[in-house]
Amino acid sequence: DASRRMLEKARRNAPGVPILQADLRWFSLRGFGSAFAAWSSFQFLLTREDRARCLACVRDALVPDGYLTIDLFAPMPKAPAISARKVAAQFAWEGKRVTKFESARRATGILDLRWEYFAEGAPVADVTQRVAIIDRPMIEAELEAAGFAVFALFRDWRENRFEERGPRLIVEAARV
Repeated sequence: DASRRMLEKARRNAPGVPILQADLRWFSLRGFGSAFAAWSSFQFLLTREDRARCLACVRDALVPDGYLTIDLFAPMPKAPAISARKVAAQFAWEGKRVTKFESARRATGILDLRWEYFAEGAPVADVTQRVAIIDRPMIEAELEAAGFAVFALFRDWRENRFEERGPRLIVEAARV
């Protein structure tokens, strides 16, 4: 991870597990049996070149027959270019009622996500994220080009068979 704060949290939660602060595109490790790109982190690499560089680093880090699991937002091929702002959640936080709104804007290959948080009607946070839209054919081609063979696709962590609708696209691939 690139976030020092997240790494400190990981060290507390997983003592003894090697933790590395690095850019996904530029790291050097060896001898791992598996790798995991969690919480759509792979989609923060917006260009094919950046994703190819990341996959090359992961391939180098894995032992022969090592495997990679990538967790992606499921592609939404029929989703509108702009999704209207809607209430995504309501919850209590520090004694206040919080409302979370979400919206999205889609451009060629890119999805801009926005979450707005209001406590008791007053704005408290506005979070935006830009992610690459990666569908099944794209991830399969990028993995193959990087020296991986896809052996499983799931739509959720219960290992339900992948379909073109979400909520996730979980890809498992072996180094070849």
